[in-house]
Amino acid sequence: MRLSLLSSLLFLAACSKTAEPGKLADFIGAPGKLEAACVEANDGKRFIVDGHVVPSDDVSVTDGRVSLRLSEDSEGQGLSAVLQFKEGTHVDFAVVDVKSTFTGGMAGTKGTLTGVTLHTDKGDATPADRLGVVFDVEVLHQFQTNAITACIYKVVDLRKP
Repeated sequence: MRLSLLSSLLFLAACSKTAEPGKLADFIGAPGKLEAACVEANDGKRFIVDGHVVPSDDVSVTDGRVSLRLSEDSEGQGLSAVLQFKEGTHVDFAVVDVKSTFTGGMAGTKGTLTGVTLHTDKGDATPADRLGVVFDVEVLHQFQTNAITACIYKVVDLRKP
């Protein structure tokens, strides 16, 4: 009994990370450049950044994750960074007007995202709500040179103020 309780406490301590406050601008790259936060020292770190989660015109859904933008404003007109949200856990949505495309030898499907509902620590929210978005940084490397090629920001929690 004591061993299992101790094991459980050690497991919880190892799994919990403290989110460091971040600035939205650090997670936005200039054209052709990586984001300031996309560095080896941030690989595996957890950050919290305040903003509005808004759908963009170019949404992708891969492995149960949907890419949405974290923006300064609820209209998505200001600075924004692309984050990966877990479908069903952090966000629910519908896709309408789905069309298949074939461009340059690549097949794809496009549609319009509607009915976005965000799931926070204090109930549901919409893109109009300002949230604290907690996410982990995953640094991606080119396999031959090990150079950093990109970062993925995976959402782990949404917090209402």
